[in-house]
Amino acid sequence: MLAIHRNVVIYDQQDYLKSRDRSTAIQLPGRYGLVYIFRTFNSVSYALVMESTRPVQGGDIVQNP
Repeated sequence: MLAIHRNVVIYDQQDYLKSRDRSTAIQLPGRYGLVYIFRTFNSVSYALVMESTRPVQGGDIVQNP
């Protein structure tokens, strides 16, 4: 059983309205689901998404809960 995370970027709204380049960005890991790995091979693994509040996308982080 592993947790699915996606980095969420939050900008300070007052600075963001002035300039996107100078705005401070905060990255928060957002856990949004659980996945169960049930079959593994050398180059691929099969998993079953047990719970999720948003669609799973490529590039999402999967790690121990």
